[in-house]
Amino acid sequence: MNSRNLLMKINLNIRNRLKNYFYNLKYGALTKLFIYNDKREGEIFYHNYLFYKQKYLGQKDFLEEPGQLFLLPAWADYNKKIKKYFLNDFSMNFLSQPVITETMFIKPKWQKRQLKYLETKYPTAELKKLLLEDKFGQPIISSYRYRTSANTIHHLNHLALFADKTKGILKNVKNVIEWGGGYGNMAKIFLRINSNVTYTIIDSPIFIFIQAIYLSSIFGREKINIITKSKQEIKNNLINLIPLNPETIKNIDFGQPDIFISTWALSESNEFSQNIIEQLNYFNSKHLLIAHQSTSPTMPFADNIINKISKYEKLYHEKIPYIGGANSYLFAKKI
Repeated sequence: MNSRNLLMKINLNIRNRLKNYFYNLKYGALTKLFIYNDKREGEIFYHNYLFYKQKYLGQKDFLEEPGQLFLLPAWADYNKKIKKYFLNDFSMNFLSQPVITETMFIKPKWQKRQLKYLETKYPTAELKKLLLEDKFGQPIISSYRYRTSANTIHHLNHLALFADKTKGILKNVKNVIEWGGGYGNMAKIFLRINSNVTYTIIDSPIFIFIQAIYLSSIFGREKINIITKSKQEIKNNLINLIPLNPETIKNIDFGQPDIFISTWALSESNEFSQNIIEQLNYFNSKHLLIAHQSTSPTMPFADNIINKISKYEKLYHEKIPYIGGANSYLFAKKI
């Protein structure tokens, strides 16, 4: 790593730490008011953590080396930090910990505009149900009215705008695939919209197991299907979690997803990842829901994805005004 990139990394780390400190200071009181410790839910979370931690440790050889092929240096560093946290200090309040929150692309200042838009798309009672935070993870509450976090507002905004611009009905969607699923929040929201959807996430191994803990705590372990070396089959009406592995991704039968989702993850992936997705034609998904940034020193292939959708017709490709910079939505349909 050259000195310029190292300085940028240090500055980014300092900014993220300051941002998280003031964010927690401002919104922590709401979290304590609405997302408090509950013994029963704490036990559910803890048992799921122990269960999936053992699963993770039991298949490290299948998980670790193939996953590294997909990661840019910045995300490889993030994954190392998160893995250390996962194995040693993971807890019920993981969603308020800087090691996790610094990977989220959110700012509370966006939520006023996002909520104003969402309120035009959903009746109040339905919007409250879609946005309501769970106690698992103890996310930072940033809206008193909806008892929700900036991240959940942000994710529902993606889905609502996509449905608006593509004239689609999310409740009718049967099959979704997401490239890079964070802690599983988009999947959670989609299952609230349509509980029978077949939802598949492809992500780095450590995030796959964080998603398993979070989503199983909300929906039950019976709703989770993790792809392993010996069990490589997508199951209908379940949340399917696939750790990054080129052979698995190329050979598994995904059906024909209705939507391929990637909110910044694909533009933050390396050229190896983007080429595989292009070769597989986005798993032949009927629609693409992509958010992306422009190329930067830490994300050198971000712009590439704009030119990797030759078999899709662009329906909407615009900059996201409230974020600033070169961040855009790209929605498309298969030709």
